[in-house]
Amino acid sequence: MIKWDNKNSENVSMIDEGHKKFIDIINKATHVQKSNTKRPIAISEILLEITEYARKHFRTEETYLIDCKYCDYKSHKDEHNSFSKRIPGYWQELADNKLEVIDAILEHLKWWLNNNIQSTDKKYVECFRKNGLN
Repeated sequence: MIKWDNKNSENVSMIDEGHKKFIDIINKATHVQKSNTKRPIAISEILLEITEYARKHFRTEETYLIDCKYCDYKSHKDEHNSFSKRIPGYWQELADNKLEVIDAILEHLKWWLNNNIQSTDKKYVECFRKNGLN
């Protein structure tokens, strides 16, 4: 299980709340993966949470990026789009009854945590601070 700690914090409450939710989704996916009965309904619930997370959190983050005139907005938005484009493929694998899709989902979520939340998102923190966001 992954616990929230300061290395995940962007020191912007709305962003941090979204990242906490993301860690919660990873933990739920880990539980589903480790259970002996990888039920399609449980995987579907994870995918629904990921879809909602991406829609809501990315919109919030992108709004802040635009409002603060973040210089690398386009690249950051492209990363969000790349994340979201993978979700339909997971749905298709689930529809094809490939329950091992939970492994790919979890791998991608952990990759996103390490490469986006703990790395790429750190790049906009100074811009947000200069614009008074906290």
